[in-house]
Amino acid sequence: MSCFHSTPYAVNFIWIRSGWGSTGEWRFPNDVACKHVTNSDVSITTDDTSCNGRSYYACNSGYKQVAGNTQRTCGFGGILSGYPLVCSVSTCKIDIVLIVEASAYTSSIHSALMAAIGDLAGSLQISTSNILAGVIIYDDTVDLNIDLDDYYSASTLDSSITSIPISNAASAVNLAEALRVGFYDFFTLSKGNRFTAFRHFVVIAKTYSSQTGATVADQIRMNLRNQLFTVGISPSASLITDLKAIAGDDSRHFEVSSPDDLYTKFNNIFQKIAVCPDIIIEPMTVECELDIVFIVERYNLRYTKRFLAELMDNITISSTGIKVGMVLFDSGASTVFRLNSHTSSESVRDDIEKISETNHTDHLVDKGLIEARDNVFTAARGDRTDASNYYVIIVGPFESYPEAVAKDIRSSGSNYIFSIHIGNQYQTEYQKAVDTCGDYTKYTNVDSYENLINIKNDILQKITTCESVNITIPESGTNNTRAEDVESGTNNTRAEDVESGTNNTRAEDEQSPFLVPILSGGAVLIVVIIFAIILGKRRHLCQQQVNRSVYEEHRAPIPNKSEDHYTELDLTEAHQYIELDSVQADISTVTGQFASKSDNQYTEPHTIKQQLEIDRARLTPDHPYTALDTIQNTQTTNIPSGMQ
Repeated sequence: MSCFHSTPYAVNFIWIRSGWGSTGEWRFPNDVACKHVTNSDVSITTDDTSCNGRSYYACNSGYKQVAGNTQRTCGFGGILSGYPLVCSVSTCKIDIVLIVEASAYTSSIHSALMAAIGDLAGSLQISTSNILAGVIIYDDTVDLNIDLDDYYSASTLDSSITSIPISNAASAVNLAEALRVGFYDFFTLSKGNRFTAFRHFVVIAKTYSSQTGATVADQIRMNLRNQLFTVGISPSASLITDLKAIAGDDSRHFEVSSPDDLYTKFNNIFQKIAVCPDIIIEPMTVECELDIVFIVERYNLRYTKRFLAELMDNITISSTGIKVGMVLFDSGASTVFRLNSHTSSESVRDDIEKISETNHTDHLVDKGLIEARDNVFTAARGDRTDASNYYVIIVGPFESYPEAVAKDIRSSGSNYIFSIHIGNQYQTEYQKAVDTCGDYTKYTNVDSYENLINIKNDILQKITTCESVNITIPESGTNNTRAEDVESGTNNTRAEDVESGTNNTRAEDEQSPFLVPILSGGAVLIVVIIFAIILGKRRHLCQQQVNRSVYEEHRAPIPNKSEDHYTELDLTEAHQYIELDSVQADISTVTGQFASKSDNQYTEPHTIKQQLEIDRARLTPDHPYTALDTIQNTQTTNIPSGMQ
């Protein structure tokens, strides 16, 4: 018989009673049957919980072993050997970082704590296709002790964790920085993090930190691959509050009174941290071709790199969808990788994470834009003719002058500029970089580098939205007006598109003398058509001003930082952008024909005058197209009060 238990006494003895029970078998008086510890993912293949009996366990179909043992022997006192079998879905991969306090407050239990953590980690199924684990210890400083790719054997991982010494044993602790090291520095591809693996942060703490980790944990959780768990060792009330906030869910928080209690909590803890969550993560795809180049300042790259790496977790790189390049700038600019350098999101992220984190004092955004335009957005380096080109600037609270170059880029092809601006200074400069006419939807501001991660989902939505290519839509409120008809000065707008409920008479037919009597009772239609044309031309003129300004800038040197730069349009008769003449002529023709009828009772186009005054008020005082003012003064007929 081998159900043996070491006695605490100096003199060994054994108490044997014969004829036990109805079968008369020999037993110890405290020998009781063991109890299985299983869950719905585990099956018992051999059930023998008697003394020395061996029970066998297996994962159900579609699941695999991630921790624990498949064979356990019933020993003295009804205790099964080993650890309960833990199973997870067969496709599950988990990378675990154990963040362990090693301060003056844990110095007396440090050896026992690391031994218990080592034993538990040693029961994991460590392999590149299953679970990998590493360790960070912290007090007021943070030490990254074991990387994910340091050990691919559970037994060697166990030994390594057990032998981790306590270094400073400081009386201050900084849990927030320990979480930052895990988030920004630990989980990188070069240190063993697998691109498709879930990332589990496991905090084991005894002392409350004034540098609480809840805010950092909230940022970490923004990526669904990141899961957090906490274990408190005889925790105070304030530490419990912080640990629960870090975990985000009370079911992910555990409490023990000593390191030895970790063994009894094994099944509960590893059913959480060694099992993939029931989450389906599908990277974003687009229905158009987008060539995106990130133009990033060489400053505070620890935060910028993680921000971009997190974006890559959600973007699918493909030859028919999104392709990505990157440029770094300071006093100059250089290409990190081209549009055709990578064919997968994983390789893009790896390249980003490998960038050296050096800070520079110059922040010349225009240099970065020029580098992207001339050396990345080219056919030889992966630029596609049918793809929209997205220039994504990431810059801090530094003075720069990107507007002139940005305006030049936007003026040709399907080029769009997005600005991610950190800080509250020089906002106007970066707003004008994305649009000169006041549409700042492609501009995003965040207060600090560390909070870049907070706008990740907003930026992801913006830079994966397909933009229309070379289409101008007038602000007339119509649905079917053709932009090319408005911009060319023709009158092909259908009347029913301007005002619902009307007949299918075409606008140009309304100018025919044959139809004037029919329309004499519907002057409002003519007014609406004129107003639609004017608004469409006004929007077009704003873009013409931008294009003309760019044209002039090509003829003159770009101003230096101390100069304000304005370009006046040269409106000669030969200028290619004088198109309002045709609009004025169309309006004069319509109103003239209308007023020339002898039986016309409407002697004052009050409505026309009112709409033209509103439109003129929206134009700047020095607008070059002053011909609009003449239109108002040439209308001499009157409309009765009932029609106003």
